[in-house]
This record gives sequence, C-alpha cells and structure tokens, in this order.
Amino acid sequence: MTFSNLAIIAGDAELAEHVCSRLRKPGVYLSVIEAPAMWKVEYGFFENACIRVSNAVRALEVQKVLFLKVPPEVANKLRTFFTEIECIAFEHFDAQALSVHARLNDQALGFEALLVSGTGCEAEIFAVEGSFNISHVIAANLAIAHGGGILQLSEVSESELDMLKEELWIWSNGTAEEKRAAKDASLAFVEARLPKALFEIKSDKPISFITRGVPYGLLPFDRPTTHYFPFSSLGINVCSGMLKSLSRARCPVVILIDPNKVGQSEFEVLRKTFGAAGYYLRLAYGDLATVTQARYLAQCLPSDFIFFSTHCGEVDGRRMTERFPDRRGVYHEICYDRILSISPTPEFAANPSPDGLIEVMFLYVPISIDGISWGDRPGKEKVKAGELMEDFLLHARTHKEGSEAREVLANVESRNVKGFEGLQMADGHYLPVHEDIGACHYPVVFNNACCSWRTLAKNFGCSGAAVYIGTATDVFNLVATTVASAFAKAVTSGKCVGLALFRSQKDFTNQFGYTPYLMHGYFYTKLNNPNPQLRHNRVRERCLSAIEAALRLPESERKHSIITFLKQELEGLSNVSTHSI
Repeated sequence: MTFSNLAIIAGDAELAEHVCSRLRKPGVYLSVIEAPAMWKVEYGFFENACIRVSNAVRALEVQKVLFLKVPPEVANKLRTFFTEIECIAFEHFDAQALSVHARLNDQALGFEALLVSGTGCEAEIFAVEGSFNISHVIAANLAIAHGGGILQLSEVSESELDMLKEELWIWSNGTAEEKRAAKDASLAFVEARLPKALFEIKSDKPISFITRGVPYGLLPFDRPTTHYFPFSSLGINVCSGMLKSLSRARCPVVILIDPNKVGQSEFEVLRKTFGAAGYYLRLAYGDLATVTQARYLAQCLPSDFIFFSTHCGEVDGRRMTERFPDRRGVYHEICYDRILSISPTPEFAANPSPDGLIEVMFLYVPISIDGISWGDRPGKEKVKAGELMEDFLLHARTHKEGSEAREVLANVESRNVKGFEGLQMADGHYLPVHEDIGACHYPVVFNNACCSWRTLAKNFGCSGAAVYIGTATDVFNLVATTVASAFAKAVTSGKCVGLALFRSQKDFTNQFGYTPYLMHGYFYTKLNNPNPQLRHNRVRERCLSAIEAALRLPESERKHSIITFLKQELEGLSNVSTHSI
C-alpha cells in the first residue's frame, strides 16, 4: 500500500465521498482528514487542532491539499502551517476543475459498491457504525487501499452505550456473581450487533471497527480485530499508524514505566528484548516511576514504544456542589466529582527548592446540573447543559476556589470516582487526558494494567498514539507478563503490531471465551529494528526537533517545563554508550 500524492481536508462528507469516488485507486490510500472546528478559540483548542492537522499533512509529504467545503477562516489558518504545499478549495464537485489537479477515474468507485454482508468474507473488513459521515468515506478509502470491503453496522444509541459502559464497569468491579452476569450481558450485546456468519470465518485478515465505543473485539473471533473512534481526529488516527511504519516518524526509543506495584512484571523481559533489538531504553522503574516522569515521558519524549506496567483504576476525589451564574447572570446548581493531581515540574523534581513550581491538574466529572442527572441526555438538551458547563468552567477559571465569588454548597469525599481511570505511579496517580502523546512521533502504547481500555483508549488513541493496546477487564499477572513478552518478541521479529497482538493472546482468548486485550489503530503498523550505527543521531535529531516545536508554543510555565525536560533527556543521551538512556 502507498499514499496518494494529495490529501483532503474535508468539511462535508457528501462532497468528500463524491471527490474520493473519482480518485480512489487499488493499493493507494487517499488521506482524508476532518477540518478542525472553530471551537474554544480563546482557549487554544482550535489552534491546537490546526497544528495537529498540519503536522499530519506535512508528515504525509503530499504535493497538494484539497479543501472541501472548509470554512475560509479554517482554510486560511491551515494554509499558514504548510505554505510550501499547493492548496485548492472546492465548495461543490467540479470534475473539470478537479481534473486539473488530479487524474480522475472514468467511473466512480463509491461507498455503496464496497459494501459486503459479512457472509463468507475472508478479505479485510472495515465495519462502520451509523448514518453516513466522514468516517464512512475514510472506511471506503481504507477498503480500496487494502482490497477489502465495508460492513455497515446499525447506529448505537447513547442509551445503549451508557448501558454497555455500566455492564463493563460491573464486570470489573462487581461481586463474582455480578461479574459473570455483566460479562454475559456485554458479550451478548456486542454479538447481537454483528452478522452471525462473521464468527464462522477463520482468517489472518483483520476486521477494523469504526465505533463510537462498542468494544467489538471482546468477542473471540477467529481473526484479528482493531478499533477506531469516529471522532474529529479519525483521519489523523489512521494516518498516524501508517506513518509510524516509515523512517521519518521513527525514533528508536522504548519507554518502560513500571512503579513495581504489581509483583510479577514483564519489565525485565521487555528490557532485554528491545535492548537486544537495538533500541535505546528509557527506564522509569520503582521509585523513579513518578507521575512527573510518566506524564512527560509519554507526552513529550519522541519514542517508538511506550509500555506501562502498573495498576489502573478509579481514583478518589471530592464530591462538590456549587452555585454559579450563567452568561445572563441567572444562578444554577452543579454537582460534580473533582479529581486533583499534584506533581512537581521536571525542574523542581531535579533540583528541589522552596520556590520550585509544582503542577496542579483538576479533572471534573459532572454528576448533575440543576438536579438533572448528567446521564439524562434529553434532560440535558432541554436545559442546554453544554452551554451551562461552559459558563461554569469560565466562572471557575476566573474565580479561584475560596474566593467570595465561588459559592460551594457541599464538599465531601467521593471514593472511586466513576468514569475515569488513573495509572498508579510511585508517588500517586497519573491521569492521562487528551493531550498530544509522543511529541508528534506516534508511538505504539501498550498499557498493561487492568481495565486500561474503558476510558484510556480514547485518551491515548485519539491524542497521537499510532496504536493503543489496553485490557478489556481485569487480567492476571501471568496473562499480562505472557502476552506483553510474546508481543515484544513478535514485533521485534518483524510482525506487524495487529498480528503480533492477535497471536500473543490467542490461547487466552480461546481459554476465557473473550479477548483480554483490545487494540485501537492501524492494524499493519510495523516497526523494523533500528540501525545501531544511525540510532544515536536519530534520537538526538528527534529530541532537538521536539525542543524546536516546544519553543513555538505560546508562552507559559508549561512550555518552560517541557523544554527543560527535553534538554535533560538530550543531556542524558549525550552521556550514553549502552542500550539505556
């Protein structure tokens, strides 16, 4: 499979499909990336989204970019990031104008022509949920590139997703009897959404599920599976896995983070396996596996692989009830769980001092607003809960807690806050949120902790990881060490990531009747072992490029912390002569 020499930034699914149907070619992936939304411009969300899109476009090394029904303000902003690439805007399909910039197929090759029923289909399948949108266009482009077909799945409702999340939570946290019932209910729900014949096919060709949150790969298929989430970054998620196989997105560093909290660990096997394969190892073990190290290593250091070996679970917080004014001055009452994470900056961790800085992060998990449960979607729509939440967050940012403007009605302990998992480190919990992972180098993240799929798959998979692997529910130490060790040996022996995971856990899938590990991302991501002669310079170049990117960030204390951290890593690299940084 190869990349097309042009990319598409799409603001409209119908126009994107019309254009792609005339450009698709077997064996060639036509990159479609969703246009960034002008959302939270004042907080930098729009700016960050444009940077992510432009980074992906530049990494694709295309000659042209087509803007399809992209608002002028968005198109103009994106153009500033890749001035050397020709950009052409279309508001409607114009074959004559389009043919000037690309060679069109005589006949359209559209989405409908690629549909399969799942019956007897041994070829690769891209299963996509719901009514037609840009994720369907991307699925069709993938199917053409890989000689596969599209399986259309019915839309999953919000209430069904809420029910499934509850069952999965009980499967991990209930009594033994409750766990058995929740497991059966979860597997039955997933199975009922798929053609029965799909389970009778044995094949090495994967099924890629584009889903809002249904973990279809839980089922014990006789073929591999992977998942994508059809959010605004699906196009980038697909491209990141493909790009990771190319040298320009590689950085031969493996990050191993293990606070030594789980007893038996695969840490030593991973260290030996990747070290023998020629990778540099960045180790954070035992007391050195702190929240600061986990956060900065995962987010800021360019790498090829990141492994977490620790506990994953819900953390404690505070249940808050507070009155606040909306944008019209009308008061409302909100109830939420608040999780607090405090960790030193890299500067303070390296050289503690009385005036050193620490980082404080608040996570808000809404419970209710004006007495309406956050799970009551019709009720929330009626009171415009999204708008009220914006007003509350603005109020909270403007007025620090403890000021007279903040009217806290209740503040009590909340144990095991439901809906968000943290990773246990030596000095607290690392709370992965939607931030860039791997300094735009798209690492493969293997999170070997119990229940590390439920919320963290989206947090890692949609934030820059080429591939994210997490556990569906609780896993025994023996399973965790066996699968991770076999996976490492397989990928360093030349297997693609998806096939390596499938074969590493197949015996346990057959034994348990469900799949212990789930995957998000491009199935065929493959990382050849690094060249020892080029390894040191490659890592140094990647760290320097990450520092240059950090220097372009808006001025903030966080910016200085990132630069300090990367310079510390670069200094450590300059003194290295073995397989460890």
